[in-house]
Amino acid sequence: MPNIDLGQVVGPQGPKGEKGATGPQGPQGPQGEPGVVDMDTAMEFTEASTRANINSKESLKTILGKIRKYFTDLKPHAFKAPANNFTTTDATTAAAAPTVKQLKEDVNTLNSALTATVLYSGGVRTLDYAQPWHETLSFSQFQKIEMVVMFQTQIIVLQFYTMMSDEYTHSFGFNTYNAGLLRVISGTLKFSGRYITEPHLLMQYNGGDISHIDPESIGVLRIVGYRNA
Repeated sequence: MPNIDLGQVVGPQGPKGEKGATGPQGPQGPQGEPGVVDMDTAMEFTEASTRANINSKESLKTILGKIRKYFTDLKPHAFKAPANNFTTTDATTAAAAPTVKQLKEDVNTLNSALTATVLYSGGVRTLDYAQPWHETLSFSQFQKIEMVVMFQTQIIVLQFYTMMSDEYTHSFGFNTYNAGLLRVISGTLKFSGRYITEPHLLMQYNGGDISHIDPESIGVLRIVGYRNA
C-alpha cells in the first residue's frame, strides 16, 4: 500500500508537569535617587490618650500625637510668671516658692500665739446637729477652729480660719481609702454663733461620678477653738 503524507499532526495535550526549582537571585539594582520631603504637606494625626515620651523609629503622626497631648494637659499658669505677693487674686497664677514659704511661716507664727479652748468633746454628733455646740462661747470668738471628725471609721482633722466672723462659708475636703476604694469628700459649712449651719457634702467614689451625701454621714468627735491669749 502506498504511504500518504498527512503533514504535522498535533496529538492531545498531556498532563501539566511539576514546577521546576527556583533559579538564582539576580543582582541588586542600583540605589534610587534621594527622596524629597515636602514640608508643606498637611498631615492628619490623633492626639495620644496619655502622656508618653517619643521614641526612635516612631511615625511622625505618632510623635505629633504625643506632643499634642502635652500641650492639651498644660495648665493655664504654665507660661505665667509666678506671683511673688499676697495680693494676686488670679486663680490661674501660681505662687512663687518664697511667697509660699513666707505664708507658711506667718501661719506658724499665728498658730503659736493662739491658745486652745475645747468647744465640744461630748461624744459623736452628726455634722447637721441642730443644737448649740457650746453653752456660752460662739465660733466667731476664735480665729481658728479645729474639728475632729469621723467618716466610715476613719478619723480626719479639719481646720477652719473663721476671721472671727459669722459671715463666711467655709470649704473643706479630705480623702479616705478603704478596701481598695478611694472616696474624695468635699463640702461647705458656716459657723453661725454657737451653731454649725448649711452643711453640704459631695463625694466622688473611686474616680466615678460625684453625688450628694447626707451630713449625717460625718460624725463630729471634738471641736477646739484657738484665739490670741
